[in-house]
Amino acid sequence: MPDREEALHSYVTDMLALEQHIEKAVRGQLEAVDTEQPEVIHHLRHILSDVERHIEQLKELDAKIDAGKKLGEAVKRAGSIVAGLGAAALDLVRTERLPKNLRDDYTAASLAYVGYIMLFTTASAFEDHDTARLAAACLGDYARVLTTLQDLIPSAVVFDLRTRGFNVFEEAASEASVRVEGIWQEVGDGGAA
Repeated sequence: MPDREEALHSYVTDMLALEQHIEKAVRGQLEAVDTEQPEVIHHLRHILSDVERHIEQLKELDAKIDAGKKLGEAVKRAGSIVAGLGAAALDLVRTERLPKNLRDDYTAASLAYVGYIMLFTTASAFEDHDTARLAAACLGDYARVLTTLQDLIPSAVVFDLRTRGFNVFEEAASEASVRVEGIWQEVGDGGAA
């Protein structure tokens, strides 16, 4: 019979590795972000705080369910999985401008969101209520992160274009935000955009 702890441990260490990658990426972006964008700095700090909390909670959870596994080996294996799933989006040596970094953050947050759906489902299937609660809380955090990034990206694009010397239609950011919100509303209402 398969080992339930090992299966759960696998999902937990996958999420721990992903969260650690996200932490490094966001920390690096905070050091490089333009101080003329205090709203972005504020939100990145909040995201970093959530990620750091997730890492600590996952480590505590892993210690509870670790049935003699070697955490370091599991995290290393999970890191390889993350790399295979698109961790190029988390590459710390990126020299891209803020809009592309925020796009990459959105990609990483989407991967985390899906990972927490999988962890929640696994924990629920095994009736591990503590793990399911943690996964649900992290899932909620990432839903907020995705919404925040979705709201930040249009203004970051316009700001970037302006600072690069382009003449831009300043209302493009708010128009993009309204359009994106409308698309999600249509999808939620069962229609197509």
